[in-house]
Amino acid sequence: MYPAAQTVPNGVKRMNAHRSPIANINGIDQRVDVDVAVIDTGIQPDHPDLNVVGGRRFYSAGQEIFRQSQDDQFGDSNGHGTHVAGIIGALDNNIGTVGAAPGARLWALKVFNDNDQSYLSDVVAAIDWVLENVDTVAVINISLTGEGYHTALRNAIRNAVAQGVVVVAAAGNDAQDIYGPDGQFKTNDDVVPAAYPEVAAISALADRDGLPGGVGSSTGYGPDDSFASFSNFSNLVTSSNPVYSPGGAIDLMMPGTYIYSTHINSTYSTKSGTSMAAPHATGLVALYIAAHGRATHAAGVYAIRQALIDSASAQSSPRGLCVLNDPDDNPEPIGYLIPADLNYDGVVDTPDLVILTSAWMLTDAEPYFCRRYDLALPPNNVIDVLDLAELARYWGVGWD
Repeated sequence: MYPAAQTVPNGVKRMNAHRSPIANINGIDQRVDVDVAVIDTGIQPDHPDLNVVGGRRFYSAGQEIFRQSQDDQFGDSNGHGTHVAGIIGALDNNIGTVGAAPGARLWALKVFNDNDQSYLSDVVAAIDWVLENVDTVAVINISLTGEGYHTALRNAIRNAVAQGVVVVAAAGNDAQDIYGPDGQFKTNDDVVPAAYPEVAAISALADRDGLPGGVGSSTGYGPDDSFASFSNFSNLVTSSNPVYSPGGAIDLMMPGTYIYSTHINSTYSTKSGTSMAAPHATGLVALYIAAHGRATHAAGVYAIRQALIDSASAQSSPRGLCVLNDPDDNPEPIGYLIPADLNYDGVVDTPDLVILTSAWMLTDAEPYFCRRYDLALPPNNVIDVLDLAELARYWGVGWD
């Protein structure tokens, strides 16, 4: 049994994906034309709200076990992978929930056995499978972490990125630096794969209502619109990082608390963690690729990552954090489609200018405007000529 009406989850609303003309969320099943690999506990292959097109399983102490794509061997007995998959691409079919990139084709790469055990070699094998299918898969989501540097894992990811595959990974839930307590990259306490510069590492936003402004109830992981208390962070960044993010070694912060998504046995559930934050970013990557085309080499991958960083909302902006509690000096922005799209219609144009001028000289502390519009774009607490200049910067920008 499943809900007879569709819920647009708060995470999708918080990053404005429900307003994207590419996502086109309207209850009609029109699918985003992108293939995404989910390296996780598997995915329920016949969930009525998911477009699972195939998969493989990689486990038993690193031994790859082949199964036909219609076989349930990549199925999910845990629920974690199915939940992640729904955040990325749950169908826009007027039941259950809807993902950030509705109907994206999902490939279940199962690297955990039914006792929730996994090995580094399993993850490497899954990434190698993507390389064998690089003409199909454009994005990998990895909502898992390990400790240490692990050259083999980094090399596998490097190879995938070199072929144009965007790799998105959860930052981890230990409330620590992704470079570990010593704060140094390439040491035994690194949180991987998030610590690798080839990966888009994602931290978690505590959000309860899908709206900016901090007006929702407390999440249990911090106030509404704050840095989630469990999320890992980044104090430093390696000089080899191929993108620039204010967040150091972390690209983006995405919604990661009380996320409603698909679950096993054709049901739905609510979960929290950076495992839930990462697939929101993966969904944004899929939307970007659907609009602009996939990468074919590493430079293209990094251009996609940089575009999403550049279009994100600063923590200090009205669509950022209401409580500035990022535990480091590198405030990664919150993933968002287009900051100056004030009326959420997918393009920056005349109606956005009307909204801006109607709020002229108001401060961004005005609750209505703090909640509804991304005003005071340069975070100087007043709507003025700087905001007009920022609007002009994005004029005509859209996702169609």
